[in-house]
Amino acid sequence: MRVIAGKYKGRKLIAPQGYDVRPTTDFTKEALFAIVRERIVDCRYLDLFGGSGALAIEALSRGAKTVVVSDKAGESVNLIKRNLSALGASCEVYRGDYADVCFRLKGRQFDLIMLDPPYAMGISPVFDAIEGNELLAEDGLIVYEHDSHDKVELSDRWVISDCRRYGRVTLTFVKKSL
Repeated sequence: MRVIAGKYKGRKLIAPQGYDVRPTTDFTKEALFAIVRERIVDCRYLDLFGGSGALAIEALSRGAKTVVVSDKAGESVNLIKRNLSALGASCEVYRGDYADVCFRLKGRQFDLIMLDPPYAMGISPVFDAIEGNELLAEDGLIVYEHDSHDKVELSDRWVISDCRRYGRVTLTFVKKSL
């Protein structure tokens, strides 16, 4: 694993051990950040399922103004902190369930929210927590990484603005419904 572009370009990240964390491939990560490149500089970025921290670090490297990353697993939070430390970088890191973290961040607005939860997890409650705690900025974007076989069903409060498939992984881009 490495940082693809920006301030920390080419720097290696510590990869997770075992199968509990499924890092986004460099190919998918590069595609994702090419799509959101106009949004990333000076944005407020939130990653609710941080894993290794690779996506949050990529956002930080590419000029995000505020980066917040969280994960439920203590091992993942430690890995995120180790990766940040190895780069001499910093951002806000929280340990907790997505609902708890959303509540703790209540009212803070984010321009870009990344969701890469365990594939077996239902996503509707995550969107409810984001909406209920008013985390997405008015013109903000949520990027949801999921298994390509999963059908994304959201309430009418959300609209899918784009969908990109990369083999077994799909990136679904979601905005607030007007």
